[in-house]
Amino acid sequence: MPQTNTALDNFACRRYHLFVVQIIALLFFACTSSFAQESSSELNTTKVNEEAQQITPEQLDASRTPIESVKELPRQYITDSPWVEEFSDRTTHAPFQKLTPQPLQITSPNFETLFQGSTAVQARTQGSPATSIRGSSQAARVLYLLNNIPLNFLDGFGGSSQFVPTEILRQINIFEGPTSALYGANALGGSIHFVADQRKNSLVRIGLSDTDTSYAEGGPVSTSNVALVTPLLSSEKDHIQFSAFAEHDRGDFPYTTATGAKNRRAQNDQQLQRFTLLGNHRRDRWKWSHLLLYSDLRKTSPGSLILPLKTDQKSKALLAGVTSEYKPSSESLWISRLSYAGLHSDFLDTTTSTSNSDKLWLSQAYSWEIFSGVLSQTVLDFNHNLYKASFARNERFERTEPELAQSLTIPVFKSAFLEPTVRHLFRYKETLFQLNAPAHFEHGRVWFLYSEGFRPPSLTDLYAQTSYFVGNQNLKPEYSQQYEVGQAWNVDAIEISSSLFLLKYKDLLQGSVLPTSEFTKINVGQAQTYGISAKVQINQPQWNSNLSHTYMLARELPSRTPLRFSPEHQTFFSFNYLLSTKRSLTLQQTLWSSIWDLDFINNRNTRLPAWSSTDILLSQKINKLSSLQLGIYNLFNQRREMTFGYPEPQRRAALALEMTF
Repeated sequence: MPQTNTALDNFACRRYHLFVVQIIALLFFACTSSFAQESSSELNTTKVNEEAQQITPEQLDASRTPIESVKELPRQYITDSPWVEEFSDRTTHAPFQKLTPQPLQITSPNFETLFQGSTAVQARTQGSPATSIRGSSQAARVLYLLNNIPLNFLDGFGGSSQFVPTEILRQINIFEGPTSALYGANALGGSIHFVADQRKNSLVRIGLSDTDTSYAEGGPVSTSNVALVTPLLSSEKDHIQFSAFAEHDRGDFPYTTATGAKNRRAQNDQQLQRFTLLGNHRRDRWKWSHLLLYSDLRKTSPGSLILPLKTDQKSKALLAGVTSEYKPSSESLWISRLSYAGLHSDFLDTTTSTSNSDKLWLSQAYSWEIFSGVLSQTVLDFNHNLYKASFARNERFERTEPELAQSLTIPVFKSAFLEPTVRHLFRYKETLFQLNAPAHFEHGRVWFLYSEGFRPPSLTDLYAQTSYFVGNQNLKPEYSQQYEVGQAWNVDAIEISSSLFLLKYKDLLQGSVLPTSEFTKINVGQAQTYGISAKVQINQPQWNSNLSHTYMLARELPSRTPLRFSPEHQTFFSFNYLLSTKRSLTLQQTLWSSIWDLDFINNRNTRLPAWSSTDILLSQKINKLSSLQLGIYNLFNQRREMTFGYPEPQRRAALALEMTF
């Protein structure tokens, strides 16, 4: 069992809870204040002018379900979202969380900054990149989607950020918990859907950021990026948009070790270029959309502090997709999707290795109203995967995965309904279920959700053959089940939501070190995650505030060993104050309790310390067509480590300039 330091733990716990109490007291005090309404009308006018420059989702989103009886369902069923089709046409009305990226998040060199507002997501990019939801711990257990196109491969590395065009993101929707009944294999722990924006006017965005004091000392800016977004064709029925993005991240940053020693991380640079073409077209009963994305990444990593190993990486990513939507009648809808995704990478350390992943995805979905109020959707998904890597026997692997799903929406009472979904995975001979039971009332909603997840072992985990990692052909697939009950309540300017969840894993895969000092994967058996998430948001004419907290216990069973990369407490607080009609100030705080990670030197779990980050952001509207955002992240330069042996950047100053024309 992992060893703990009781005195340090108690001190950290007292300090953590004291901070939470202070924040709650601040919110309570702020609620009793009143501000003038004059600033509100001016602010709303500014927002309307900004939104008028963008094409509305109703005009262009080809993924929306046009069945009239669906659109009549009350919006209160949806968690943090104006309408469910913004996430996916096959998500029905299961709850999810919506994030709207801000300019400083979009231009940040740290991809995990996009998820800062969610306490259900754990993300890191240093060391072993990972995106985790509710303690799922590994990147491959979370499914990435871009405009409904799945982005995960069978290489076991999870969704790649190369396929995510941050420069044109409109929103990020997070499904917390298994979604395999909706999306099939690889959605064991949850799904994250990135929704691309389509603008009516052109946009140039420039981002600069620097870690600590390197620029002040006469060195170059750590990170610089520039994005261009411009419509090539824009009319009532057609829209085509082109975007280009280029970034250079010098990557070196100062850090503090556990002993207090100071050093600088070097040989950690990155260069990225990305080009995207989006289009939407409407003709009577037809709508179709297309997407084309290409990105080129060149990256250097110095390895861990314990075992330094410089690695040069070159990766090229290509994504092409087309969606066709046909509405035979007012009660039916046919959606066809076809996409190709390819990720080809070269790695150079002591040897040269290659990894080539290709995926062809075909989906057919037919939705219709069986009779008044009862809706049905049938989905046939077909995945064909190709994978070849020099570190996986240098063999060409092929895997075809046909899947069939059926969903229903059944009204029970005037304000409640049931949504069962069943999916059969023909290759694995597995059947997965999901049941969503929401109900609404005058000022809120409640829901019960049961969902199942499934993920087969990756081809890398099965067949890897390197000097430091060995595959295990005896691995079993992973399974998950989640039970969730939740409520959301809003009245006047206050919104409160909370949910209780229990997540069970079977045949969970974890990394382990063999007696020969090689790394491998094993099935550790069962695991369990349970906890509560809560959010309070207050909206006033001149200010708004948000406090989110997730308490989570993630353990292997029956040993009770903590799951890795799963903080017991995770808190996010933000306070935004409107200084004038053109200027606003934001204060935000992120806190994580300690997490566990694998000490691969001693083959045991080790505790990484708790951390907090205080950020201050200033937004300035220069004129009707341009705006500036300045920020300092981790203001007090707190030490962070989320992967054993890999320090995280500490204080960072950032600038984002947007110009519309």
